[in-house]
Amino acid sequence: MQIYLLRPILTAAIVVCLFCAGSGCRGKPVVGTVSGTISLKGKPVSTGEVLFLKRDKSDCAVGSLGADGKYSLLEPITTGEYYVGVYPQIPLRLEPGEVRKIMNEFPVPEKFATPEDSGLIFTVSEGSNEANFEL
Repeated sequence: MQIYLLRPILTAAIVVCLFCAGSGCRGKPVVGTVSGTISLKGKPVSTGEVLFLKRDKSDCAVGSLGADGKYSLLEPITTGEYYVGVYPQIPLRLEPGEVRKIMNEFPVPEKFATPEDSGLIFTVSEGSNEANFEL
């Protein structure tokens, strides 16, 4: 995937999250919390973000990776099957060429940045969920 496509994809995912959060609930949805660990070749990925995007695009949530590779999504999400992406933290204001530099320095292969293309899928159940991924 070309890097110039990455930012619009991430922006679209965030817009979907904001839309889902602001659209209200039709009754009380069944939700789960998600936390886990992301590792690459047996070592924790110590920087970046984890994005869960529901397959039907009706829900999503984000969590930040800690130094130990652990994350927790910032809010509960509705149960169901989710695509998962792992991408670097990208500042809102960038100089030309900075996105490429950030992506080159990020230890995770670029294919994992887009949830639909990462190959990472997780089914969220009601209650507490642990989603660990070895990349």
